[in-house]
Amino acid sequence: NVGDRIFDPFAGTGTTLCVALQLQRNSIGIEIDPINAAMIRKRLSAIREADLIQKYYKDYLHTENLPEIWGDEFETDFPIHLTQTLSLFEN
Repeated sequence: NVGDRIFDPFAGTGTTLCVALQLQRNSIGIEIDPINAAMIRKRLSAIREADLIQKYYKDYLHTENLPEIWGDEFETDFPIHLTQTLSLFEN
């Protein structure tokens, strides 16, 4: 559900945290490697087009509770908070 908490004890490159952000979940990740931790912070500060999950929505239409998982905004529009964040990096 939107607002739920996600815990990733081995964050690695931050994929789980990146997806959690887009699905409007609060996330906590632990990563021992300081280089990976720095990359995760950068990745979360500006979601790259390659990280966008909306393009995969149609692939999961067989999931009965998909709107509950993704939230209503993903059916029609990009979440406003991500649109605002991405617009900061257009130039």
